[in-house]
Amino acid sequence: MTNHHRLNIRVSTRSSTDQIVGTDESGKLIIRVKAVPIENAANISVIRILAKASGVPKSKVRIIHGHKSRDKIIEIDCDTSAIDKLNQSI
Repeated sequence: MTNHHRLNIRVSTRSSTDQIVGTDESGKLIIRVKAVPIENAANISVIRILAKASGVPKSKVRIIHGHKSRDKIIEIDCDTSAIDKLNQSI
């Protein structure tokens, strides 16, 4: 059974690597991407990173708020085992 899981994230662009760094003091997941925030490139990288880390297809990961902001709300359609896998990658 799949559920909609929401994540609050903060994105840092123009990084030397694509990676999930951890969480900040407010609990937001911090993600660094190499891509620049032009023509949706950084958002596409965020979706790719989260899909890979949670083991779900990219089509199951979407940005629901913050398309043009560093702070975003992401929704992942998956079961809890995928979220557990994501948490282990932090």
